[in-house]
Amino acid sequence: MNVRTSAVLSVTIALAVLGCAATREAGKPFPAAARQKLVVDRTPKAEAQRLLGPPATKVTDADGRERWTYEYTRVSALRAIPFGRRVTVQQTPYEQLVVTFHYGLLSECVYLVERYRIEDGLIVPAGSSREACGAPGGARAPR
Repeated sequence: MNVRTSAVLSVTIALAVLGCAATREAGKPFPAAARQKLVVDRTPKAEAQRLLGPPATKVTDADGRERWTYEYTRVSALRAIPFGRRVTVQQTPYEQLVVTFHYGLLSECVYLVERYRIEDGLIVPAGSSREACGAPGGARAPR
C-alpha cells in the first residue's frame, strides 16, 4: 500500500468515526481539455499555467528541469446507522498530472489515474492507467 492510499484510508476512517457523513477533497480538479492542449517542446511555462492554474507542487532538479505536479481526488464516508459500525466509504479516481519544463518549454507530460474499489469497507487499489498529454483518446498503458 503506497503512502497516498494509506493517507486516504486514514482520512476515511477518521471521517467515519467523527461524523455521520463527510467528504474531503485533496487537490483541485484540472480540466482534461486543458491537459490535451499541452504540446511537448512547444508549450511554454506561462501557457501551461494559464491553462491549468497553479500546481500543487513545484520542484527544480540539479539540471534545471522544473517539475509541476497537479493532483485531485475526493473521499466520502457515510455512517448508515448512527453510533453503529456500518460505514460506507467511496473515493473518486486519484488523478495526477506531472509536467516537466526545461529551458522554459514543456519537455515531458504524464497523466496518471488510479482507480479504487471498496472491499470489506476498505478502499483498495483497482488499477491504474497512464497517458501522455496532448493526445485525446491516445493509447493508454495499464500498470
